[in-house]
Amino acid sequence: MPPRIELPEHHPLAGPIGEFLTDQTNAGRSPHTVRGYRGDLAQLARHHNGPLAAIDTAVLRGFFTAHAGKAPATRARKRAAVGEFLTWARRHGLLESDPMALIEHISVPERLPRPAPPGEVERVLDMIPKANLRDRVLFGLIHSTGLRAAEALGAYVEDLNLTADDEHLTVTAKGGRQRTVLLDDPALLALLRRHLRHTGYTRGPLFRAAKNHVGGPLRYASAEELWRKYCTAAEVKIGLCQLRHGHATELINAGFPVETVRKRLGHKKLSTTLLYASKSDRVADDEIRAWRRHRVAHPTSPPIIKSPTPEPGSHAGRARCPHCGRTPTSRDDTRQQIADLAITWLEPGATGTLTPTQHCAGCAPTGSVTDLACATCGDGPLLAGPDHPFEADTLRDQARTWLHDNGWQTEPELACPIHTTTAHHHTPHHR
Repeated sequence: MPPRIELPEHHPLAGPIGEFLTDQTNAGRSPHTVRGYRGDLAQLARHHNGPLAAIDTAVLRGFFTAHAGKAPATRARKRAAVGEFLTWARRHGLLESDPMALIEHISVPERLPRPAPPGEVERVLDMIPKANLRDRVLFGLIHSTGLRAAEALGAYVEDLNLTADDEHLTVTAKGGRQRTVLLDDPALLALLRRHLRHTGYTRGPLFRAAKNHVGGPLRYASAEELWRKYCTAAEVKIGLCQLRHGHATELINAGFPVETVRKRLGHKKLSTTLLYASKSDRVADDEIRAWRRHRVAHPTSPPIIKSPTPEPGSHAGRARCPHCGRTPTSRDDTRQQIADLAITWLEPGATGTLTPTQHCAGCAPTGSVTDLACATCGDGPLLAGPDHPFEADTLRDQARTWLHDNGWQTEPELACPIHTTTAHHHTPHHR
């Protein structure tokens, strides 16, 4: 961390900057924001040793040019700090005009969040000594609820409600906003109750510095250093903020509505939460694949495929197999079964025709299976049964009839209804 920059009392900008920071503090600005303003304005004062009224666009351009090599987010922060200060100065009659009006805004590219792989997070958590309840609860809380590290470190015992089946924590987010976060992980709750019994805490900070357990709240820098130590022991590299990103991505992939995830994370803007939905995930891939296969097999009635809707006390979007009745038992199992049920199987019926069916992995037909794949897109139904082999370039009558009835082209090549005019030569194959 760079050293804090202080201004000498005789500096022409020392008085105005001090008054500005005092007003920001009195207005309830975050201490982090005020600290950032202090550093950025001190750098401006080092660049400009003259009076406030002498700051013009030339001075500002020179200052911002000196930091042109910094990251866009850093340069944007400095511009915001200087802009706030000069706006305040003009409002208080210290400037006749605002020179920032002629300075272009800085575009900060959006960066997709980087969630940590769940398996690696578990490896790090396993490195925390069993006896160290404080660290196990702290990092487990961030991992299982998606709290910001600062929110978890700022939690007080009084903010906890451990009523059975209604356990939750009230946290203070950015801007002083409060929200209630459900504590729904039984293992975490057990650790939390053990932590409170072991420390005897009944009020005050939930996570305290290890000075006979009577110190103040654990500092962010200390928590970050502890996390890095556990990551080193686990031989993985995961940032503390990636625990929050991982929780958000897990909720999105499980099919929870974006608005629900926004409230869980405490985002002020929905656009922030949508960054997590922008990432490629297996749920989106499964839904698109299911829609495409169903459309090819049933062009007259394409389905509207929705993300699984979680129900309290159950895994998200249980998908019951219509053939054998099997119900998934986990989220990953649910995703896989949704993909399996999106495949159309053609099986011989009692009337000598082929009947479209759906199967999970447990009851899928065995034996000879022929993939009726479109030569262009590769999608299509699966033809089941050892009694239906293919000969050279000829489709069996039953398969030909079903394909024709559903808009497929079978001569001279196999093509789905979408690609009947663009398909190329293709011979169905066994697998």
